[in-house]
Amino acid sequence: MKKGRIMMAGFFLITVIASITYFIFFYRITEKQYDKAMTYFVSRSITKDLRGFDEKIITIRDFVHYNVRPVTNYPNRLDTIAIDKLLSGVGFCDQQSRVFMQLAHNVGITSRLLFLKPKSGPSPHSVAEALEPDGRWIIVDVAYNLDLVNAEGKFASQEDIRKDLNIVKNNEKVLLRTPFEKRLEDNTYLSIYGNEPVYIVTKNKTKFDPLRRVPLSWIRPFVSFIQNKYLEQIHSIINDPYEFKILKARGYHLLGYYDRGDSMYAEIIGNSRDLMVKRKAQYYYCVSLKDQKRYKDSYDYITSIIEKDKENPYREYLYGTKANLLKKMGRLNEAKEDLARIQYSLDAM
Repeated sequence: MKKGRIMMAGFFLITVIASITYFIFFYRITEKQYDKAMTYFVSRSITKDLRGFDEKIITIRDFVHYNVRPVTNYPNRLDTIAIDKLLSGVGFCDQQSRVFMQLAHNVGITSRLLFLKPKSGPSPHSVAEALEPDGRWIIVDVAYNLDLVNAEGKFASQEDIRKDLNIVKNNEKVLLRTPFEKRLEDNTYLSIYGNEPVYIVTKNKTKFDPLRRVPLSWIRPFVSFIQNKYLEQIHSIINDPYEFKILKARGYHLLGYYDRGDSMYAEIIGNSRDLMVKRKAQYYYCVSLKDQKRYKDSYDYITSIIEKDKENPYREYLYGTKANLLKKMGRLNEAKEDLARIQYSLDAM
């Protein structure tokens, strides 16, 4: 009897070792598996212990707004998975909304993507909608980071905006931007927020999360292993070594391994000959410092970049991030001055 148990235990141990060996050395991580692992960790990491629906929506929306930027002239795969947008840091309104949807899905929120419909012509803008616990669909504008609120002080639905266009027109950020973008004075244009959308795709919430009670500190090393394994698989198709390094740096940054990410950002900034890659590393190094609550360090670094590089395509977003840091440091008048310099860009605020 005892001998049989020992044999069973030995067989089980050999099976476990063989499975781990296969996974480490032979198993190929798919892009979808990598996306699921990374976005699961990110969504839980940024929402932490938040329980309220509104808090989760604002936190995820703000995170995506600052981590996926619509920077022109940078390589950008269209309609790809969320982690691709988060690692590259580049994406436009529909892609930003898709990233929001994936992160919301992981924390139990159903959402959908809307291509807003104008009176004529193609869709000029995309937003997400999130399903409240009471069954209302509310607008989440990730690209412009707008708080659209109805008369009752709740997040507005399309129906609310249809009844009262002032929800959009009198939004604080929209009012600041209007002198520089005349179409925001046009009710016909603003009515896109209430019109029947031209395209809808829904992402249902996760119904059951078996890892919910597992501490993130236990999950992170496993997700980090998946990240490293997946990136090594695609290493051969990325020609620029520093473009590859920035993917790794962004991965470490998103996983909260800030020292590793920051050292890689520094290496890219100091050694890359590709100005586009270097500028991207500079911007996300600033974001990393902000995420670590090193607001003064991030502010000083952004200031130095703005002074030295007048042609930086991230300049608008650097000013927006700088203004956000000034607000956190209680320097509101200086924050307003920086936002005025970029004409209150909705993409950057």
